[in-house]
Amino acid sequence: MTALRLLLALLLLLPLAGCPGGDDDDSAGDDDDGTGDDDDATGDDDDATGDDDDATGDDDDDSGDDDDSGDDDDSGDDDDSASACPAGDPLDGTIIDVSLTLLTGNAPAIPGSCATLQLWGYDSGISDQAANLLGTFISPVDALPGTAQVSWPSNAHELIEPGGDTPANNRFYVTGDIDVDGDGVESSGDYTSGQPDFWAAPPPATTTVVFSSVP
Repeated sequence: MTALRLLLALLLLLPLAGCPGGDDDDSAGDDDDGTGDDDDATGDDDDATGDDDDATGDDDDDSGDDDDSGDDDDSGDDDDSASACPAGDPLDGTIIDVSLTLLTGNAPAIPGSCATLQLWGYDSGISDQAANLLGTFISPVDALPGTAQVSWPSNAHELIEPGGDTPANNRFYVTGDIDVDGDGVESSGDYTSGQPDFWAAPPPATTTVVFSSVP
């Protein structure tokens, strides 16, 4: 009977010995879940990489903003700031120096202003004869008194109608205007010439134009 009892006890203990092995399988399953978690973490890495791609996209957009540096082309405004007088007739005849003076005292500085000087001719032997414009000459002037130049053409007498047939009767003079505000019209603050200095041919080396301020 004692041997039979020992055999039965051994048979009862054998199933209990396999239980720890089953628990090991469960823990292995936990390991699989852990690996699954690792896979999720790897997926997170992929998302982070996606964020990196977005950041790269942002960089591309920023580089597009760099193209906005085209505003530098506005430096063309610097060209606008350069003041220049319009072109007049060329000085291709006998050069006459013109003294630009003011009727009373001296004018304040007028940098960037343009003086327009006009050479006229007429026949003094004809009453009320209208003068003929012989040339227009434009030059910058920064102050009064100042200087400029005009040229007397070699065919000046022929340009006077009538009068070309009697050169001794012909008289010449220069008038002028100074555009201070650059608007192209005579307005308050500009200067205009008064009584001209008449002369006969041949032309003098120097003539004078006297200005007064436009009220």
